[in-house]
Amino acid sequence: MLPLHLPRFSRPKPTRRHTESADLKIKCSSGPSRKTHSTLSTCTNQRRGTIEHHDVYVCSNAVNAPRLVALTREAMDAQVQRWGGNAMVDESWSYTIQQRKSNHGNSFKVSVKYRGVVAQCERPDPHYPVALEEAKGIPGLMTVISRQ
Repeated sequence: MLPLHLPRFSRPKPTRRHTESADLKIKCSSGPSRKTHSTLSTCTNQRRGTIEHHDVYVCSNAVNAPRLVALTREAMDAQVQRWGGNAMVDESWSYTIQQRKSNHGNSFKVSVKYRGVVAQCERPDPHYPVALEEAKGIPGLMTVISRQ
């Protein structure tokens, strides 16, 4: 005769499993000193104040760091105009890339900080970051999943 119920086995206690772990960390910056575009080098008298912007991106597959730095700088343009300026001088940027490996493939958290001084200049702002050649990324096709 077969038993009417199955014997009970003790279940293991649930444990927290971390499906993500930090594997790679890359830090990069525009350099040790602040920089100004050469077309704005004579713009020194009409400074309005220093502004800073911080964005956090989550990307998958790759990181196009120059593009993310440029996006963060573009976000500052409205603030420059609100402060009565038309350009940024004495700029600097830095970022950190952290790779996360998970069950869903590679993803990267990129924290970008951009700083600059708002100025009123005779020449227009070139609207691109200084020292962009210093930006190093992760090769491949980047997909931005989120931006904060």
